Amino acid sequence: MGLKRKRESLGGETYGAALMLIRVGYDMAFHFPEPTAVVLRNEAIVEDTGQPDPQVWDTPQHNVQDVADDVLRFLLASRYCEVDSELPELAWTLCGRTRSGWPRVQAIGVFVHQHRRFDYMVGRANRTALET
Repeated sequence: MGLKRKRESLGGETYGAALMLIRVGYDMAFHFPEPTAVVLRNEAIVEDTGQPDPQVWDTPQHNVQDVADDVLRFLLASRYCEVDSELPELAWTLCGRTRSGWPRVQAIGVFVHQHRRFDYMVGRANRTALET
């Protein structure tokens, strides 16, 4: 199946200090000192085959010591995900019996999609995983 093309336009407006980092094959950074009215607009063409992402059920789960150094930062604790709470125990209870690798990732994704939803009206910048 061929690629589907769709034109996307985004826009937003903010007032105050802003730092914007755009990463699309290269980095651009803009700093707007306070107070500055900022209007940002973007237009892009998105290409997609319309097919679901491939599922590679035999993808292995790697040991932490085997993960590339530049990937380790994605495994670090976050202020949004309390690693020293009951959250790891809950995660292990819910998904620990699944086969490691792709099946476990799928089980986590299915749980999240069935039990959590994002709502801008109740979202806040400091809401943590445990609070959801």
